[in-house]
Amino acid sequence: MHKPICLIYLNELEFKANLKTWAEEFGIECYFVMQGEQLYQLVKNWAPFMILVDLTAADTEWLYKHIAMIQLFKPGFPMLAIVPEHQERPRQRAEGYGCKFVLTRAEFVKKAPKLIEKILNKQM
Repeated sequence: MHKPICLIYLNELEFKANLKTWAEEFGIECYFVMQGEQLYQLVKNWAPFMILVDLTAADTEWLYKHIAMIQLFKPGFPMLAIVPEHQERPRQRAEGYGCKFVLTRAEFVKKAPKLIEKILNKQM
């Protein structure tokens, strides 16, 4: 049986290492992508159970277009966005483009395990 796949766009190396460790504990496979087009194509060709995108960096404007494309292709697909602390605009935009779950990094650390377990259980 194959492990469930989570597609991830993330800039921070330390956070990547933490996610890999955490994913092993949950029995999921993390696949890190570097481009929005790659993210979109993998959603089309693979069967990931969710996507995680980090929108905290200054150079993530291009990701919103791909988030919207994925939602058009797979309406309601679970996407979790990490947004900057104390900035309402990125949160509103992520939700508006189709991210079902929008959390700051601190919220993600606290809430992600239960949230991802919930998403996994819905799809199984």
